[in-house]
Amino acid sequence: MIYAKDDVIQKNEFPFDIFNGNGQNNHLPSEKITVHNHDCLEINYVVHGGGYYLIGNNKYELHTGDICLINNQEYHMAMNTGMLMLKVIVFNADLIWNGSQMDYMYLKAFFERKENYEPFFKAGGDIAEAVTPIIFALDKEWREKKPGYRILIKADLMKMLAMIYRYYQESESFDDQAKPPWKNYHCVTQAVDYINSHYQERLTLGGMAEMVHMSENYFSTVFREVVQMPFSKYVLEKRLDHACMLLKTTNIHITAVALQSGFENISYFNRVFKKKYGASPGRYRSDKKILEESAIKS
Repeated sequence: MIYAKDDVIQKNEFPFDIFNGNGQNNHLPSEKITVHNHDCLEINYVVHGGGYYLIGNNKYELHTGDICLINNQEYHMAMNTGMLMLKVIVFNADLIWNGSQMDYMYLKAFFERKENYEPFFKAGGDIAEAVTPIIFALDKEWREKKPGYRILIKADLMKMLAMIYRYYQESESFDDQAKPPWKNYHCVTQAVDYINSHYQERLTLGGMAEMVHMSENYFSTVFREVVQMPFSKYVLEKRLDHACMLLKTTNIHITAVALQSGFENISYFNRVFKKKYGASPGRYRSDKKILEESAIKS
């Protein structure tokens, strides 16, 4: 068996894809079967046909209407035993999760299910019946790409993940002893939740590290590992997002926008804002085309 790591989603501002897959030929000798993993999370829906899934050391039969969850650590491959077609959804965790405790609940089913609990929802079951229409709605939005499709895709994806979380919680399928896949996850989420509520104030790496009882260097390392960006960039993104909201929804002076968003230096605010959005704050506010493009990207 061959083990490989794939780049399923190219790095971009909306790390999501949905496509059809057929798996590998069931008649391949075992030494030629390639199992892979990737940085993104994956949900499969069996449109039709038959086969089985290799996930880690386990083998699961596939039938029309089945739904499967696969995390970013599990080596896996679908094997086709007869006209198998899968609807494959892949997305990066940071499309949904910004490091906060609440957002992690959307992803918990990928990482903390009990060992003996299959990562499958069988066709005809309550959860499969509930989320199947959402899968096809996601596919339709992705193919048609009408205005606002990214907003609808993210909303539908979060709804589907929330329903899966509820199902696991109600069926007691989570492992209470399991830990999230990131070391010191809970310390970082504590810091993220604090940043999300206090980004308009002065925040320092040292201060955050002290709050969660870590050294500054170690906190910086684990923050980057969990949130997938440095501490300073995360704070900057939160402040710029808030500034955009104020520019779109109020008429207050640009200086007030900067100060209310946590920027103490107006020149620095203008510089980093233009670097990210390609326009000064004043032009961003007055140019409807820029506002529309910003709304689409969000």
